Amino acid sequence: MRLVTFGDSFTYGQGLDGTPIAHPNSHEQAWPCHMAKTLGIELDNQSVPGASNKLIWYMAMNYRYQTDDIVVVAWSCNTRWLKVGEVTHKMYTDPRHEIELGDDDKFRQYGSWMEDQPDIMSFYLDHWHSVDMHIELCSKMDQLNRYLQDKLGPRVFFCCIPGISDFIPL
Repeated sequence: MRLVTFGDSFTYGQGLDGTPIAHPNSHEQAWPCHMAKTLGIELDNQSVPGASNKLIWYMAMNYRYQTDDIVVVAWSCNTRWLKVGEVTHKMYTDPRHEIELGDDDKFRQYGSWMEDQPDIMSFYLDHWHSVDMHIELCSKMDQLNRYLQDKLGPRVFFCCIPGISDFIPL
């Protein structure tokens, strides 16, 4: 039995060591580590610092689950976005190892903290809207919930950091 988690920097544990650096592995004091220890099971923390809900959904939809996995999906704030481009996708491989976030032709992360990048800011000014992002999040949550409930049953849980799924104005 494993605990499989998906999320952003909160789930990854970025910053728990007092630095803003995203380390190659999640922090040992991140909440998934405590939860796995409490349950006495193995942990596979698939979270990515700065992850958008679209990236979280993508990774969770393409993960290779075992029948007895416990899954927790911690959704991110709705001010983040991901553009998916040319991806050679092999179903049921570890999507975290396939994702090349540095290759903008494959996956391009968008975040309001990237204000020095004009193409990203034009996305927010011309296309982003809080209601649209809320609808996107709700549809991704529903689709992933239906998929995982069918696959794993009642061992699937969703959570959000309070306020992150609100209608956050940019």
